[in-house]
Amino acid sequence: MKKLVVIIVLGLLWCNFANAKEILLLCEKKRDEDIYKTSIILNENEQKLIINGNVNFNYETKTWNKHYIIVFREWIDSEGNNKKIEYMLDRITGSFGSPSSQRNNYQCSIKNKSLF
Repeated sequence: MKKLVVIIVLGLLWCNFANAKEILLLCEKKRDEDIYKTSIILNENEQKLIINGNVNFNYETKTWNKHYIIVFREWIDSEGNNKKIEYMLDRITGSFGSPSSQRNNYQCSIKNKSLF
């Protein structure tokens, strides 16, 4: 009986499925006649956003709280200049985009499956 309990406990620790929490968001924005879509996976445990299913685009988390999430990415362009892009996800309104410009942001809603 003790062996069975040990096996069950170790199995639960190894799998760790009970604590995994990912939220899938579908975001859209309209510009003129065009509609742009993006997909976001919000990983609560790792406090990480995966945008358009691209895990190779490493966005670092700047701020993560119950009201909003800010992530950024830095790189060096072809001319050797340092570049930085920052995105904010407002967890209250569902707005996603640049923190400095709210007018062209995506509007996000929770979905059951991602686009990518």
